[in-house]
Amino acid sequence: MPLRVLRIDARALRSQVARHVFLVFVACSILPVGVFALFAFWQVRSQLEEDATEALRHASKSAGMSILERLMIADEELKVIRSDRGREASPGTGQEARALEGDRIRHVERWPQERVVASMTPPERDLLRGGGAVLLATPQAEPPARIQLVRLADPQDPDGPVWVAELESSFVFEPRRRNAGDRYWVTNARGEVLFESPTGAARTASEDMIPGDGSGERSFSRQGGEGEEIGASWSLFLRTRYRSDEWTVAFSRPRREVERPLREFETTFPLVALATFGLALTLSLAQIRRSFVPIDQLTAATRRLSGGDLAAQVAIHTRDEFEDLGRAFNGMAAQIGRQIRVLSAVNAVGRALSAELDTEALLDLILRESMRVTDSAGAALFLSLDGSPLSVVRLQLSGREGAQTQVSLAPLVARRCFSRGSTLSAAGLSYLPVFER
Repeated sequence: MPLRVLRIDARALRSQVARHVFLVFVACSILPVGVFALFAFWQVRSQLEEDATEALRHASKSAGMSILERLMIADEELKVIRSDRGREASPGTGQEARALEGDRIRHVERWPQERVVASMTPPERDLLRGGGAVLLATPQAEPPARIQLVRLADPQDPDGPVWVAELESSFVFEPRRRNAGDRYWVTNARGEVLFESPTGAARTASEDMIPGDGSGERSFSRQGGEGEEIGASWSLFLRTRYRSDEWTVAFSRPRREVERPLREFETTFPLVALATFGLALTLSLAQIRRSFVPIDQLTAATRRLSGGDLAAQVAIHTRDEFEDLGRAFNGMAAQIGRQIRVLSAVNAVGRALSAELDTEALLDLILRESMRVTDSAGAALFLSLDGSPLSVVRLQLSGREGAQTQVSLAPLVARRCFSRGSTLSAAGLSYLPVFER
C-alpha cells in the first residue's frame, strides 16, 4: 500500500502546474500555522512574564507589609517587657532580661543610653528621647543582619537607660509564602544585604533596576546564577515611624521557570507542526491527483489521437466536471474515428471503382466498407439493372455472407431511397418506422 501511494503521488506531481499548485497549497496551509504559532508564542511569553512580574510585585509588597507588622508586634512586646521589668534590671552591666524567647525576640538587654546612641543618626536620637522606638539594622559579614529595637527604659527620663531588644531575623524577614524557585532578599538604602533566601541569592547577581511608577514598586531584570531572572521590589518606608532609611524588599524568579510552559510548547509544537504538515501534504496530493491526473489522462489520450490512435479513450471517475469532460472527449474521439473510417471507406471504394474490374469483388468491397463505416451487424446491397425493380444482390448478417432472412421492410426502404435520391435510416429490417435524413 505505501508503494502504491508513492506511485500515485509521483504521478500527481509530474505536471509543472501541479507542482506549483502543490507548493501554494502547502504554503497556504503551513504559513498560517507558523505565523499563528509565532504570534501565540510571543503573546504567551509576554503574558507569562507580565503575570510573573505582577505576582512578584504582590509578593514583595506583601512581604514588606509583613515586615512592618512584625516590627510593630515586636515593639509592642518590648513595651510590655519595659513595663514589667524596667525597674528590675540594673543598667550598665549588660544584664539580660529574657522575654518571650523563641521565634520573635532573641533577648533583651538594658544599657546606658550613651552606649547605643553613638551609632544613631540625629533624627533617631530625637525619636528615642521623644519616647519612640528606634530601629537599628546592622549588616553582618554573612546575612542576616542584626536587627534591634531600642526604647527608653523610663519614658519620663529622656537621658536615662534604654532597653535594647534583638529580634529574631527569621521572624522579621521571612515571608509567609514563597515559591520554591524564587529568590528573596532585603537591602538597606546603601544596598547592603540584610536578609536573603536562599543564601547568596542577592549577592550572586548584579541588578539592573528599572524605576517603577513612583509608588515604591519597581520591576527589574538581572543575571543570576541560573541565567536571566525577572523580579520586582517594593520600598519599605521606615522614616516616618523609625526615622530610619528605607529598606527594599525584592523577589526574583528565573526566566526559565517563568517560561516553563513555553518550553513544553516548544517540545510539542514541532510534533503538531509535523502532523499539520503531513495532513496538508496528504490533502494537497489527494486534491492535486483528483484535479491533475485526469488532465494528464486527457493530454495523453489527445496525443495518441493526434498520432492516429483512433481508439484512444479515457476512464475518469471523479464525479465532477472532469468526468463530464472525459465523456465528451470519448464521444469526440469516437466521432472522429467514425469520420476517419467513412473517409477511409469512401477512399477505398473510390479507388476500387476506378481500378477494380471484377464487379463481384467491387460489390463485396462496397458491402463490407458500408458495414464497417456504419458499425452494422448486417447489410443488404440492392441494385437496379436496366430499369428493372430493385433486387438484393448481396446480403451479409453477423459476418455470414449469403445468409437468408426475411426483409419485408428493407426493399421498401431501398426503393424509397432510390426514388428520392436521399439517405434513409430504419431501426430494423422487419417492421420499424423509417426516418428520413
